[in-house]
Amino acid sequence: MNGIEKYIKENIGKFDVASLPEGSRNSFLQKVKAEKRRRRVRTIMLAISSMAAAAAIMVSILPDSLSYEIEKHHKELAVKEMEIITTLSDTSPELIDEVMNTVRVVVSEAIPLEEQLPDEMGFKAKKQILHEYYDSKYRALEQIHDQYRDQVAQIKNININ
Repeated sequence: MNGIEKYIKENIGKFDVASLPEGSRNSFLQKVKAEKRRRRVRTIMLAISSMAAAAAIMVSILPDSLSYEIEKHHKELAVKEMEIITTLSDTSPELIDEVMNTVRVVVSEAIPLEEQLPDEMGFKAKKQILHEYYDSKYRALEQIHDQYRDQVAQIKNININ
């Protein structure tokens, strides 16, 4: 308990000497009711805006949307990156850095392709272009993975012999 609370509890009689002015209690209760109404309105507005945001997110990642397709490809690339990292986990930090720099070059995008596609282009055409684009990135990661997997296997064989 802090000093103010202690002082008030010890001297409560000094605070209860005067009655409240007429109308103070009613004014106070009206302010409390108004604040409760404002809170209720804020809560309802927050709920509505949350539902609207959730609906917007759901619409943007529906299975028939470009966002869904892009997200699916990004997940595939991330899985392949993790496979590469796992393959290299027992090698030197220098080799890991070299490979991860190469992976970053393959995966990174200065300007995402979906932003470069014209709005007039149809959904199916955009989807096809994105599919080919991300497939080429995935194939490049597969080649990197295969190359370094073989290299790591050779290093391990040399170390065993």
